[in-house]
Amino acid sequence: MDQDRPIIITNTLYQLAAKFVSTFSALILSIVITRLLGANTWGEYSVVMAFVSFFYVFTEFGLNGIAAREFSKVKKIDSKNFIGFFVARLLITLLVIAIGVFTLNLFNYPTYLKQAIYLSQIGVLFFSLGSSFNSVFQAKHSYKYLFYITLLGSFINLCILALIVYLKTSNILWLLVPMVVTDVSKFFIAYIFSKKIVSFKSYKVNWVVVKFYFLAALPLGVALIFNTLMTQIDRLMLSAMVPAIELGFYSLSYKLFDIALVVPTFFMNAAFPILVMRYKTKKNYNLEFTQSYYLLFISAIIITLLGIGLSWYLIPAIWGSTMIPSIVSFNILIASTVLFYASSPISWCYVIENKMKYLVYFYFIGFVLNLVSNFFAIKYFGYVGAAFTTLLTELVVLILLDTFRKKVLTVKYLPVSIPEIVKFVHSLKTKNA
Repeated sequence: MDQDRPIIITNTLYQLAAKFVSTFSALILSIVITRLLGANTWGEYSVVMAFVSFFYVFTEFGLNGIAAREFSKVKKIDSKNFIGFFVARLLITLLVIAIGVFTLNLFNYPTYLKQAIYLSQIGVLFFSLGSSFNSVFQAKHSYKYLFYITLLGSFINLCILALIVYLKTSNILWLLVPMVVTDVSKFFIAYIFSKKIVSFKSYKVNWVVVKFYFLAALPLGVALIFNTLMTQIDRLMLSAMVPAIELGFYSLSYKLFDIALVVPTFFMNAAFPILVMRYKTKKNYNLEFTQSYYLLFISAIIITLLGIGLSWYLIPAIWGSTMIPSIVSFNILIASTVLFYASSPISWCYVIENKMKYLVYFYFIGFVLNLVSNFFAIKYFGYVGAAFTTLLTELVVLILLDTFRKKVLTVKYLPVSIPEIVKFVHSLKTKNA
């Protein structure tokens, strides 16, 4: 078991490094817009990104998780297997884009915002297809390529942003050009790196393989749709129910909160292929899960305290005094960090043990609760109410995940003391060194 720990920590660090680079690029963009173009322009930009982000996440449809699971079982990923998965994701992406464009006509957005959203669909297509390569990097513990791709993409993004700043334009269409060009570039860079892992002997589509991925991903895909609706519906509702500037406040606080959420995501991405093998061989499955769970739980407490303490100084210092209202919603969101960190390893065990249908039920309940709660919370408390609803919903989902874990999963918590957790962390550091 010990020899797998440096793999987990190394790939977690590569993902964190990639996230740091992409976040830095996004923060530069947000600072430029809020400082040079004003909070209202940032609010309009947030409306576009809220709509685009809401639909983009549906393109994953659980396919990457299933592909990573299947790719982890073979020594070499053949082109037939990968192309089948890739085509499945392409078809889902095109369907999601079509639904998004149709839905856009139902919203009373200004014409220039609709034009910006239409342009962004190019980025959605290439970002989704580029993300399909992440399943390859995940399965073969090669997240270093994700870091390289993100680094190159962020460099391209900032170069184009610098040009736009030089032109001094506040046109929302121009502000989306860096994103679109970056997503197209990252797709081709990811393809080049993937050739080091995937044996591309043929690009012929095997429709039997495509069908397999559709059917295998269906339960997880439906669960992720409800999970996405649960976590993203607040911003879409805010875009229609409050002034753009309020959505801008909430978007900034959620963008910062999202940075904290990458830790369990990246850690479990790295641990997932190993936990799959642990479950398959019935060796140290419970121990690996328990140690990972408590490590994430302790990390969440530390991050929560740091986030609340620093937010009062960093937000006005970096984004200016006009964004101070973001502090309240950020602190409410960061208080839910422990809930998100705790639910991450449990939810992945449902995937590992092929009990994904339960995730559908849990996230559907969470979505309905979030939708109804947000309708009243946003109406009476605005963006601050949306933050409270996020915390409440995740608490309910965590209770459901852990309650049914005891009934339908084999994974169990083992008795683990604080010294053992410290030893586990030390072993990660030592082995990685």
